[in-house]
Amino acid sequence: MLADLKLEIGTLVVQATATVTRKVLTPEDQRRMAEDTITQLGRAA
Repeated sequence: MLADLKLEIGTLVVQATATVTRKVLTPEDQRRMAEDTITQLGRAA
């Protein structure tokens, strides 16, 4: 369940960043941001 939550948060971060920056994020950008977010969440846990 925690892994699902981290993935969902990563997805939300990617979506929010794309909206705020008004930039179309490539799949590579999205993957990298999601992985960075998951890593950061793991450190906070």
